[in-house]
Amino acid sequence: MDYFGRQVLQELSRRRTAGQHQLAYDYATKLLKQKLGGSVLDDVRKYLREYDEMVKSIERAKILLADWQAKLKEPDLIEQLQPLRTESTSN
Repeated sequence: MDYFGRQVLQELSRRRTAGQHQLAYDYATKLLKQKLGGSVLDDVRKYLREYDEMVKSIERAKILLADWQAKLKEPDLIEQLQPLRTESTSN
């Protein structure tokens, strides 16, 4: 089962690199329910923690962008920032 777990983790890393984040996260969560050896189980948990930290960082960035935009007084700068905010909320 450890070999299987390692293979799945490698595939999940490829999915993450390809931008298939939700798929990778969902499968890693399912992998936790399998009977895995200690080191593989630790790696899966670490993989999920990294994703959770990434999500928290993105959420913090969204809040900072909104705060920054709200403090701007120049319409041109507000307009330039809007596409960045729109992009960050669509992911």
